[in-house]
Amino acid sequence: MLKMGLMFLFGTFSHSIITVIAYQFYFRYSMANGGIGGTMISNIHPFIWMIIIIEFLISVFLINLGIKEKGK
Repeated sequence: MLKMGLMFLFGTFSHSIITVIAYQFYFRYSMANGGIGGTMISNIHPFIWMIIIIEFLISVFLINLGIKEKGK
């Protein structure tokens, strides 16, 4: 469980980085073609943030479960 949690945590961070990079390209494209309000981070859809947070919580749960299982 610990390894699975760590792998899931790494995947969560990877998704976060890919999302920020993708929105960075979108943000620059929008600025060049008419503009967009706010900052790049604030323009990421709340549903995407929710998915990333849920992935993070699941990975923390699995890591915690793995640590408890290893301690038995």
